[in-house]
Amino acid sequence: KKAVGLIRPDGWLIIHDYFPDRTDRFHCKGQLYDLNMLLNTHQGTCHTAKTIIAWLEVLGCTDLSVQDLPSDSSIILAWRTPVSRI
Repeated sequence: KKAVGLIRPDGWLIIHDYFPDRTDRFHCKGQLYDLNMLLNTHQGTCHTAKTIIAWLEVLGCTDLSVQDLPSDSSIILAWRTPVSRI
């Protein structure tokens, strides 16, 4: 919510991370990152790309997509829809 609030009304948000629901060739990295967050942070968790996209939709973002990178991570792209002034 904070990140979406900081971008311009017609701006892009890019989230680069490991997501446990992505099943590219390095899918275990997201699961290992999730385990690390659970064990080493206070109430830590690793959210799925699907969950994050649902949150972004509620916040008014559109043109949402997830792209798996050739390395071992993924990006989520989201465009913040301008608020119409009627």
